[in-house]
Amino acid sequence: MLIRYTVSNFCSFKDEVELSMIPSRERAHKTQIYKPESRSCINLLKGAVVYGPNASGKSNLVRSMGFARDVILRGRPPNKRFNIPRFKLSPKMATAPSRFEFEIQCNGRMYAYGFELFDTHVHEEWLYLLKSGKETAVFERKSSGAGQEHSYTFGGFAEKLKPDEIILRDFVSKGTRKNQLFLPETVNRNLHFFADVYNWFDRTLRIITPTSKAMSIEFRLTRDEEFKDYLTDVLDVADTGINAIRALSVPASELSGISEKMLEKLEEDLDEGDGALVGSQDNARPLVLKKHGGGILAYKLSTTRKSEESGEEVSFEMDEESDGTRRLIDLTPALYEMAYSKDARVFVIDEIDRSLHPHLSRLLVQKHLESEENALSQFIATTHETSLLDVSIIRRDEIWFMEKDEQGASRLYSLNNFKPRKDKAIRKDYLLGRYGAIPFVGDFKRLNR
Repeated sequence: MLIRYTVSNFCSFKDEVELSMIPSRERAHKTQIYKPESRSCINLLKGAVVYGPNASGKSNLVRSMGFARDVILRGRPPNKRFNIPRFKLSPKMATAPSRFEFEIQCNGRMYAYGFELFDTHVHEEWLYLLKSGKETAVFERKSSGAGQEHSYTFGGFAEKLKPDEIILRDFVSKGTRKNQLFLPETVNRNLHFFADVYNWFDRTLRIITPTSKAMSIEFRLTRDEEFKDYLTDVLDVADTGINAIRALSVPASELSGISEKMLEKLEEDLDEGDGALVGSQDNARPLVLKKHGGGILAYKLSTTRKSEESGEEVSFEMDEESDGTRRLIDLTPALYEMAYSKDARVFVIDEIDRSLHPHLSRLLVQKHLESEENALSQFIATTHETSLLDVSIIRRDEIWFMEKDEQGASRLYSLNNFKPRKDKAIRKDYLLGRYGAIPFVGDFKRLNR
């Protein structure tokens, strides 16, 4: 679970901004608070919705999380730069590091993990254990000069290590490149000390952009009947007219756009049962390929509708479906996991309302917030959809606003800062500009030249 996230000097963020999932003293919607079984952890909110005008920085918040996650999980090759998109409207920020920190809750413990980066090297990196309002350092890493040398300080946990483990830990720290984080390096070198924190980024945190494609759907439909039924129900509730969806498999050699040379390469590189993705001509979604029986099969999604005239089932390709239908299909695996996964999940969704009807966007958010089926998933969504500004379905501390200041820097703040009354029409006040974070559009007559 996510407790808090902070970022600075990244894209439109100059000074540090903070998104907190710690609930306030709000008494409404108590079921929207997770209460952990472990006394070492704290109550957390189920969700957060971020509003703001175009170019206010909402997508940059999601982008910053994705960037940090990519650095942790993928790293950079030797001598490669991080190429950080820093805040450009202040010259001094060009020589300042970019900072990212996640406070997380996993396996009955709370941690604060973060790092500061220059383009060429890791400036600082730290991991703290959080307990009873105190921070206990697990490790701290600091660079000197141009990052050629790094010093490490290890906390009290080192007392529990065996002599050979200490030797290996020190060896790994000395061997960590200047453009590589120490946390993932320990996992790559088969050290288990910080695996829980690394796995949170690898397995728990999921970033969904407006163009993200859920690549597991094709295979999942062929082996998971419960998911197939759930996806069909979602499409029915959304009034798409679709009565069935399935994954069709055909020999890849029968499809246009896949050369014989590419197929030969795939047959050579893939083991039996392995899969791969290739771009499609219609750009609706990439083709999912799988090696099966010595050949390459291509899996494609297909939907069916019933013809009112003939009564027969009519099939449709994905490129024949609307943008909204395709977006809903790509969101469904996340919705399914939020509802039924037994593992913790944190979904960060940029533009949850993109291509969706306002009633459907509201339904998706409301279903998660009111669900009591699973107490292990959170969601953070950016949106323009003001129908969600309704305290009858969402807590005041779950509503956030993003806007830019006079210097062009994004700032993030909670509706709870304004302490609105429970009976206030939040949507109306927002559109009137009482909470900020709305666009001030000019006179379009000026465009008629």
